[in-house]
Amino acid sequence: GDMNYISKRYFTEFNDPVLSQKGVARYDAFIRYESDGQRWSASIWGKNLTNEDVVANKVIGVGLVGFPIYGAWEAPRTYGVTLGYSF
Repeated sequence: GDMNYISKRYFTEFNDPVLSQKGVARYDAFIRYESDGQRWSASIWGKNLTNEDVVANKVIGVGLVGFPIYGAWEAPRTYGVTLGYSF
């Protein structure tokens, strides 16, 4: 498993609270099985298990259209299965 904590961060050099992200903790986990001969493997994994809303970036647009805030989110909770086979 993995845990990543990011304290409050600002996306500009002016520390504008509108362009910031609160501190968040993200949890990831996985489990992997390999056969005795290590010919094949199977993994079950999940990322951002608590489904935290994490902002990747924010910027303020031009005043001509009312100073909108643009930005992007990091991925929500994701999970899956990975199967592998060695030749």
